[in-house]
Amino acid sequence: MNNKQNTDKNRKKKKFKAWKVVLLTIVLAMLVAIGATGGIVLAFINTAPQVNIDNFTNLAQTTKIYDKDGKYIESLHGVENRTYVTLSNIKKYTQDAFIAIEDERFRSHFGVDIRRIFGALWADLKTGRYDQGASTITQQLLKNTVLTSKKEWRRKIQEAYLAIKLEEKLSKDMILEYYLNTIFLGGSANGVQAAAEYYFDKDVNQLTIAESALIAGITQSPSRYNPYLNTDTPEVYKDRASIVLSKMIEHQMISNEEYEEAKAELMAMNETSFKKRSDNTTLKYQWFIEAALSSVEKDLTDKYGYTKDEIQQLIYSGGLRVYTTIDTRIQDIVDRVANDPKFYPHLSEEIAYWGKENIIQPQIGVVITDYKTGQVNAVLGGRGDQPLKSQNRAADPIYARQPGSAMKPLAVYGPAFDMGYSPSSVIDDTPFTPEMKAATGGWEPLNYDRKYSGLTTLRDAVKTSKNVVAAKLMLQIGTGNSVQYLKKFGLSTIVTSGKLNDMGPAISLGGLTKGVIPLEMASAYGVFGNSGVYIEPILYTKVVDSEGNTLLEKNSEKHQVLSSQAAYLTVDVLKGVVNGGTGSKANIGSMPAAGKTGTTNDEADAYFVGLTPYYSGAIWMGHDKPSIAPKPGVNSDRRLTSGETAWMWSEIMKEVHSNLPVKNFDKPSGIVTASVCKDSGKIATDLCAQDQRGSRVVTEIFIEGKVPTEYCDVHVKARVDILNNKLASEYCPPELVEERVFIKRPYAVDSSVLDSQYQLPTDTCDIHNQSNGGYNPAPGFGDDDDDDDDDYEDEDSPYPTPPITPTKKPATP
Repeated sequence: MNNKQNTDKNRKKKKFKAWKVVLLTIVLAMLVAIGATGGIVLAFINTAPQVNIDNFTNLAQTTKIYDKDGKYIESLHGVENRTYVTLSNIKKYTQDAFIAIEDERFRSHFGVDIRRIFGALWADLKTGRYDQGASTITQQLLKNTVLTSKKEWRRKIQEAYLAIKLEEKLSKDMILEYYLNTIFLGGSANGVQAAAEYYFDKDVNQLTIAESALIAGITQSPSRYNPYLNTDTPEVYKDRASIVLSKMIEHQMISNEEYEEAKAELMAMNETSFKKRSDNTTLKYQWFIEAALSSVEKDLTDKYGYTKDEIQQLIYSGGLRVYTTIDTRIQDIVDRVANDPKFYPHLSEEIAYWGKENIIQPQIGVVITDYKTGQVNAVLGGRGDQPLKSQNRAADPIYARQPGSAMKPLAVYGPAFDMGYSPSSVIDDTPFTPEMKAATGGWEPLNYDRKYSGLTTLRDAVKTSKNVVAAKLMLQIGTGNSVQYLKKFGLSTIVTSGKLNDMGPAISLGGLTKGVIPLEMASAYGVFGNSGVYIEPILYTKVVDSEGNTLLEKNSEKHQVLSSQAAYLTVDVLKGVVNGGTGSKANIGSMPAAGKTGTTNDEADAYFVGLTPYYSGAIWMGHDKPSIAPKPGVNSDRRLTSGETAWMWSEIMKEVHSNLPVKNFDKPSGIVTASVCKDSGKIATDLCAQDQRGSRVVTEIFIEGKVPTEYCDVHVKARVDILNNKLASEYCPPELVEERVFIKRPYAVDSSVLDSQYQLPTDTCDIHNQSNGGYNPAPGFGDDDDDDDDDYEDEDSPYPTPPITPTKKPATP
């Protein structure tokens, strides 16, 4: 071997060794890289979050509100609007629409789709961008609930690992169910049920194939494919939905016929095809729902001890089902009528709007109740546009206002009838005596017209709203008894202690420390039509959680307030208010109605509360600032009176009862009738029919056993001289003497009392005497069985107090 050969050989050996070093270095580098990558991957896996079923089931869900018949009316939700539905409630073609467009090999892969991963990777390499999605439905479920949406390797590695592990634990159907309930689909819709409501105002099981394809197509880009955001470019969402349909027929998920029908339906869609349910920024039945939720919140606190924050979380994210008592037909009537400006005084600019929200004035509060069940059917807490959770003038005790004379049946007349008085019992409508003023601390009421009528039955006093009669009757039955009755009537705002309280006689006229609310007034008046039984008003019947468990069940508390007979007497006299009395504007035609007006002295508050054989209703009207009252010619075109509230009540009730048969209030046993004198309240005599004003005999109803047994002693007959209307003397010429029937009091009243002109004269004629004519009277003139000089038939006390002594003991405090 020559040197040249040796040299070449050595050179080759050196080259081979060099390549071995290079290869070894490359191999070692690859091993190091793989090891390092493996270490990184392992680190990513080890730091992956734990996954359990709670991640997919403990989701924020939308609360649903239902009416009294179980019909859905509204939704409430927090940031996420979601209603969980099981896979069995989702049509197969709806499921397939998502599988077709999002994960066509969902049923066959093990959590990750290798084929799709390499396809996406190749596309990314060609474009130089990392924007190709390769996530399976399983991976998307994890991204929506456990992981973030960041486009980074850590998340992708963890997502793939967890997807594989999840498919080992859950069936494909469970994974698909969780996915379809968590995916974001535009607006505030999370999950397919919320999306079905948001886009088509229907439940997910009612979606058509075309609608399912449209919603499934939104998944890739909810903002881009949202129909509400593409009203001018409908081809954007239609083209996307068409791709979904093509994928479905490609994978034989639908037939050719179904495809053609769905494609035609899709192409015909326009902006009128979409109708979303409430987005929770406004509520159609705002006032009722908020009042019902307030009741739910209180009951959840009382029963479970939840904090306010826990309750808010439960209501707005807990997926509750709240079954309310709202009757949407009645509520719609109330909303429309009460927002008609014709019922309201038009105020001057400086007081026509009030508060930082610039709320229109005067404001309103309305409640309609089925008083035989206690279910409240309508609540209106204000008129005009107002923010959510505004002051509820109908149902929130914080906003109680003065009821005026609408309090009289509750504080005075109902209790009086229960204590033995009758509609024909008489109170003298005259100024307070010094003794009465002393008993009231100097307080003395006036009638609204500043006049006195004289002897007045309780029936007439109610009909014409006599303040003096109500106040005098209060002194007879006792303020303490009255307050106890008011509590039984369910009025929670009555104050019984403290420096400012309602233990004075002014409550007879509605003078209260705090006031009342329409919700409680409507239920209180319902006692009169419900045989004397009070039934607590309720705004919901049941609350069910997202799993179907009953959290709350609401049953009305009930108790007897008045005897059924006393309640009937009250409703009967209240009918007179509507038929010719101060509340005539509340008349609703052939359907019987009863009620009472109420206006405060300064006309800052106006009330009407009434009932029919079906419903009771209360309406308050006034300015949100109690010190402001409409003054004609100053700040308003007309006064604020109970005439407006009675008128509105009539308009509402006419529509409410339009489809109901006419019937009367239930009449209990134990009600009898008798003819009595309306000036004494006692059994009528012949003289009662000879009153100068016409017959004073009336047929009145009584509780059996309470019919008066004494005869009228108010009407007396006397001879008067027609020249001076004084009692005739023995010297008055016969042609100037006339026999008349008068009313007789044990005390004198002045001319301010309207019936004083019919009162028996106390003076004898001083015109005719022996010196001015020497007239000799006929034999026997002036003779009677008594030694007095007056010529009338009866001198017994005509006015016992009370007119008919109560035989029933007052209510015990």
